[in-house]
Amino acid sequence: MASAVLDELRRYIEKESGYDALVIHGIVEAVSADGQTREEAAEIAQVYLEGNARALELVGDYFAAVDFDSGLGEEGQADPPVQPEVSTPPGFEAPRPERVGAETTTTEGASTSPAREDEAAQPQSKGKRSKAKKVGGSGISDLLEDLDRVTVPGRRPCECQATRHDLVANCLSCGRVVCAQEGEGPCLYCGCLVTRDREVRYAALLERQRENEGSSVGDGGGAATREKVERAIGEKERLVGYDRESARQTAIIDDQSDFFEIDENIWLSQEEKAFLAKHREEREEREAEDAKRVYVTFDLIGRKVVSAGGRPDDEAASIPPNPSSGVPAFRGR
Repeated sequence: MASAVLDELRRYIEKESGYDALVIHGIVEAVSADGQTREEAAEIAQVYLEGNARALELVGDYFAAVDFDSGLGEEGQADPPVQPEVSTPPGFEAPRPERVGAETTTTEGASTSPAREDEAAQPQSKGKRSKAKKVGGSGISDLLEDLDRVTVPGRRPCECQATRHDLVANCLSCGRVVCAQEGEGPCLYCGCLVTRDREVRYAALLERQRENEGSSVGDGGGAATREKVERAIGEKERLVGYDRESARQTAIIDDQSDFFEIDENIWLSQEEKAFLAKHREEREEREAEDAKRVYVTFDLIGRKVVSAGGRPDDEAASIPPNPSSGVPAFRGR
């Protein structure tokens, strides 16, 4: 009984929905899959049958027939209910067995006896059943993913961003990503023409811009447009002026370069760096010569040696001595 209802559902979908054979097979397989809860099957039917009342009614009849068949099996203690057979998808025909004598020979060359068939038909253990259910669930998920990639007839809004379906183009007016499900034609968001031909898209965009400009002028919006353009030009000039005067507005404060003239200063020019490097070399040479000499300072009036240190620095020698310190102003070698 359940198999008959399932066949009626398949024939109705083929007649009314407009889906191709592969999509119809996927829907029927998803509804009647083994190891799937009733809620999941109903949700799949609700999504892919798109509110078709008759198709949903047939799905409910199929669930009722499955419950009725399972009830008869429990009361009469007959064999467990057999899942209705689902036809193989188009292009995926399974090998048919050939009857030879008392044995069954498949096209693959493996032979099985009727006794072995009876043993294989016996119920499996719980562990094997659960494993089969897991495999069936993964197969259902793969099947649903394949159904998502299939395009339904007609242009319909799709938010896949060309991740499930092929890309047609981007709308040049609003930027919407149009996939193969939405197809070529007016954009479903703004109405601008979307097509794979670039020249046609550019021509449609220019025509739409001309229509907008003509409507704004006809409605008295020319003055408002000119005001916006003038405001934009003024903003541009203001930003360009800031860029031109950035050298005068920007000041760099470097305390180290203010107090010490070093040739590693990044703000110096090449000439200034060369001059400081030469001055440093001369100072190092003078210090090397002073290290080889002995300098003695005599006090001629007091007839004594005041100091026997090295040569005084030029900067220290240029500073006049303090009169109250008692140090003579005259110094010689």
